[in-house]
Amino acid sequence: MVDRRSFLVMAGGAAASLALGARAPARLDRIGVQAFSLPKLLEHDIDGALAMLSGLRYQELELFGPFPFSVQAVQDQWKSMATTLGFSGSGYFGLTAAQFRARLDAHRLTSPSTHIDLDTLRDRTDQVGEAAHTLGHKYVGLALIPEERRKTLDDYRKMADELNAIGTRAKGLGFKVLYHNHGYGFTPLEGQIPTRVLFDRLDPTVVVRFEHGGTMQDFIALMPAITPDGTGVLDLPRILGHAKKNGVEHFYVEQDLAADPPAQLGRSIRNLKAMNLAV
Repeated sequence: MVDRRSFLVMAGGAAASLALGARAPARLDRIGVQAFSLPKLLEHDIDGALAMLSGLRYQELELFGPFPFSVQAVQDQWKSMATTLGFSGSGYFGLTAAQFRARLDAHRLTSPSTHIDLDTLRDRTDQVGEAAHTLGHKYVGLALIPEERRKTLDDYRKMADELNAIGTRAKGLGFKVLYHNHGYGFTPLEGQIPTRVLFDRLDPTVVVRFEHGGTMQDFIALMPAITPDGTGVLDLPRILGHAKKNGVEHFYVEQDLAADPPAQLGRSIRNLKAMNLAV
């Protein structure tokens, strides 16, 4: 039996250990998911999809375009890909921005960011800003640099200048532009790494986001082998711990076109929620 004196000694020891720096393991507190993980589900049953995400304890949803305000060429290109992809929905999946926001609110989800194409981001910045305000997007990411716009290092320099200009306008509209990197930027060009040339020219108005390496063809070929977070070979406790320590605000699970979203996304978030980060 523990008497009062023993209890006070133990309590004092616990308090001392806390004062000396003992603390609970670092964990991810908010975890989101990229909508491209479950587009078919969102297209066919948006409320069911959002309820499933909320039930799995996801709190954020990152969207992808095209959107109703996207330039026509991008919308036409997306329609031409529908048969190959097996779905045609994107953006707000048939809803308006306000209707989609209401659905998110109803399922206790937020959408801090979205992906968009270059032409829409550049030519319809005001409309992007209106949508960002409605949905609560803090960040709008360039999904990729069109192939014809990244042939030379000068192309990358011009792209940086263009992103800086867009970012300046975006800041006045209440959102920040981010760059969604792909592997093509790490293939040496003219003796230099294009991504480094781009990064060195970007100013703080633009947020840089790191993604996967390799070519897009390589990445598509790997899709069937993508594992739920925490079951592969990456040292996620160290990687995510480093990111959290350095101020990363949002963490998204993305399993492109997951064959079984409830099972795969469920396994990912359970692993991530239980993960002790190395910080």
